Amino acid sequence: MATTIPRLCLLLLLLFAAGMLGPGTAHAANVVCSTNGTPTVNFGSSSTAQGSIGYICTNYTTSPVSFTLCAGIGTPSYPGTPAQPLMQGNGATLAFNLYTNPSNTQVWTTANPLTTPVTVGGGIGTPISGTIPVYGSLSSNQSAPAGVYNASFFNTVLGQLVGGTCLAVPNNGIVSGLDFTLTVQANVVSACVVSASPTLSLGTVPATATNLSGTTTLQVTCPTNTSYYVGLRPSNNSTTGAGVMRGTGTNTDTVSYQLHSGSATGPIWGNTATSTSAGNGVAGVGTGNVQTINVYAATFSADVTADTYTDVVTVSVNY
Repeated sequence: MATTIPRLCLLLLLLFAAGMLGPGTAHAANVVCSTNGTPTVNFGSSSTAQGSIGYICTNYTTSPVSFTLCAGIGTPSYPGTPAQPLMQGNGATLAFNLYTNPSNTQVWTTANPLTTPVTVGGGIGTPISGTIPVYGSLSSNQSAPAGVYNASFFNTVLGQLVGGTCLAVPNNGIVSGLDFTLTVQANVVSACVVSASPTLSLGTVPATATNLSGTTTLQVTCPTNTSYYVGLRPSNNSTTGAGVMRGTGTNTDTVSYQLHSGSATGPIWGNTATSTSAGNGVAGVGTGNVQTINVYAATFSADVTADTYTDVVTVSVNY
């Protein structure tokens, strides 16, 4: 009989030990959350963007569960840094930042995660889904060639906010989340902008004046390495830059003029430029910054009725 007592005691001790270990499973999450869809922020060709992180959370208890769901930003892809994320494309980079608010004033960082309150209904297997918005803005005054630019944020966290920190599997938390990769994309298009000084003046001259000329400037801004071709068209639709200035009121006199590039006696500047050829226009290659181009006009005679003579020239930038 004495030999059986240790065995019984040993068995009881094992059962007791197993009973002590069993409640450790109570630390398992009551709610499991995962991403729903592909988390993406796509700028398209805009300088700002709004993306979203879709989520689905499933309750594995019989009671409703409320908590703060969060998304903690991950590690940006090379060559970006947490302080300055960068997209890469076409041999260049594009600086941007992601924000937690639509006015783009609160940068999304590990210390400032995205958050949203969530309540999952009671009942084992009960799900709830939704999205957490995220906002983006490209840094200003950038010079980037046209093309598609991409970046990623690795090990971005979807989890529970505990003590101001976003954790995928927090200690003593009620949510089990996960790490995921957030992608960011932008499409830089070859958009050019042109402006012109308001007037090309030949001055106030006597009727006996000949061989008059004047100059003004155009300002063209095109993305880096974008070829562009500038054409000039007088109001008479001349393709060779040969225009006519007209007087005011009932004055029927006109003053003929010719547009030139380079100088007042340089090549004629007309409007046969296309998106692939300068024709009789002027060619350039964008730098991302403002480029100034001089325009010249010349007339051979001012032997007309005293008046103010004007014309309108249309500037076309083809790219």
